[in-house]
Amino acid sequence: MNAFAPLPFGPPNDDAISVAAPPHNLEAEQALLGALLFDNSAFERLSDRLRGSHFYEPFHQRLFDAIEDHIRQGLLADPTVLMERFKQDQAFQTFGGLRYLADLVDRAPPAANAADYARLVYDLALRRDLIRIGGDIMREAPDPATAAMDQIEQAEASLYTLAETGKPSSGFVSFSHALSGAVQMAGEAYQRDGKLAGLATNLDDLDQKLGGMHPSDLLILAGRPASGPDRPGWW
Repeated sequence: MNAFAPLPFGPPNDDAISVAAPPHNLEAEQALLGALLFDNSAFERLSDRLRGSHFYEPFHQRLFDAIEDHIRQGLLADPTVLMERFKQDQAFQTFGGLRYLADLVDRAPPAANAADYARLVYDLALRRDLIRIGGDIMREAPDPATAAMDQIEQAEASLYTLAETGKPSSGFVSFSHALSGAVQMAGEAYQRDGKLAGLATNLDDLDQKLGGMHPSDLLILAGRPASGPDRPGWW
C-alpha cells in the first residue's frame, strides 16, 4: 500500500485566487475515509460524536454518512458498493467517480490510525464552529434591541451545546430525525430489565422520574438544608 498523499480535487486552475479558508485538513479527511473504506472495522475506533457534518468538504460529508449508514446496517461499505449510491452525485463525478474512491483506499493509512485522523477532523470542525459563534457575537453585540445579558446567555448556550454535542445549537430538528432517535431510545429501554430509556441509578423513585441517566445530561440533586439531599450518597 502506498504512503498516503493528498489527492487532487478537480482540474487544476493556475488562475485561481488564494482565499483564506476556515480551519480544515482535506488530507486528514481523505485519510480517514480511505481507512474506513479499506477496513470497515476501523469505524468501531471512532468516537460516537463524529458526524458527516464535521467534514469540511461537502462530498466527504455525504461519503462518511453513506459509510456509516452501511456499516450500522451490517452492510459492506467499499468503493464498488458505494459507487451505486453516488452515481447521480455531481461532486462524485467531478472528483473522479469510482477512481477517486479506489485511490482513497489505495493511499489509506493503517486502520489503527483512523481514530487519530478522526480526532483531527473533529477538532477542526469545532474550531470552525467557534469562529462562526464568534462571528455571531460580533455581529449581534452592537444591536441595542437585544440586552447585553441576553446576548451573553445566548453565546454561553451556543458554546455549551458545542462542547457537549460537538455541534452548535441548530433549533428545530426534522420529524424523521426526532422519530429515529425516539425509536432507538425505545428499543434500548425495551432491552433493559427496568424498561428505562437511560442508565439506571438503582434508586427506583428517581429512575421513574428521570427515566434513567442519558449522555450529556447534567443532573443536580438539591434540597433545603437538613432535608437530607446528600443521603443517596450513603446508599
